[in-house]
Amino acid sequence: MQTWTTILFFLWCFGLAMTTYSQETEDTTKNLKPIPDSNDSTSQRSHKDAAPDLSKLEPIFENVFIYDFFTTANVIDYENAVSAEQKDELNFYYNVTLNNFFKTKYFTLRSYFFNEYGIKHFFDSVTTKGQDNFQTTNALQFQLVKKYLRLQLGVTSKSQFWKTYNYRKVDSLDNEERYLYSDYFSPGYVLYSFGVSYRFLKNATVDIGIIGGRTTKIRNQAIFEERRTESLYGLKKGEHKKESYGLHIAWNVPPRRISKHFGWESTGSIYADKEQIGRLQGYSYQVMNVFHYMFLKNLRISLRTSLKYDERISAKTTVVNMLSVGFYLSNKI
Repeated sequence: MQTWTTILFFLWCFGLAMTTYSQETEDTTKNLKPIPDSNDSTSQRSHKDAAPDLSKLEPIFENVFIYDFFTTANVIDYENAVSAEQKDELNFYYNVTLNNFFKTKYFTLRSYFFNEYGIKHFFDSVTTKGQDNFQTTNALQFQLVKKYLRLQLGVTSKSQFWKTYNYRKVDSLDNEERYLYSDYFSPGYVLYSFGVSYRFLKNATVDIGIIGGRTTKIRNQAIFEERRTESLYGLKKGEHKKESYGLHIAWNVPPRRISKHFGWESTGSIYADKEQIGRLQGYSYQVMNVFHYMFLKNLRISLRTSLKYDERISAKTTVVNMLSVGFYLSNKI
């Protein structure tokens, strides 16, 4: 246990030093372009003779970056355990959210990244994985109407980073065997959309992909053998990817305060193949909604709710609720 105690102490120090930064910064390049003034007679002179008026400088581009990070770890050590279920264990979890908005006079490039991962390790036996998923979104936007409506071309990727194993009984004695259930981009999804984006609040968006598509991928074909099936996620054994076309709607609300102590963030997407647009059960969706309660100076309670539905996987919506309490060195939203 001395080795694991050292590891735990390291993880605790890491969590104390890195746990949840949430800050919004807005950086403007120093390369500024002077705006000429038609009423100023000096504008007709050479710039070598007169310095530009700094009050009339226009930024070439600006960048807004919003990030949020949380991690936690704990270890449980039993002495003189009274049951077999009381096993020494290590629990670890983190999540990170990144939002970036690169803006110029002619276009905006919007990027989003989310990743969470959690494990439970039993020192005398196995390690089980809890949460493991990531999502990346990149969208190129061109302004149409004022600052709110934009033409958009976007790409979103969703999958997990690490292998997931499940267990199944192999005989009447309740013996179990481990088998591979999923892997990196097995399955994985890439969604494409061309349409319009509506901006509201501050840096929050709703994107409607009038022309959309989805690529379903199974990179590791071993999961067909491991799961003893000929078809998974709409793909048959031997197929590495499958294309479909339809309607794609997505939204993203970066972390923001809604009152002195409460914060909120939300992201999600809805997709329907063109053959399923008139059939509600044919729509697939993934939604994550988070409410934060900030108190004292560095403490925050977060309730994270995730919903996922795809009739190719399950006829019911999967709902995950996670309540966490964290010490935040920077408790800003």
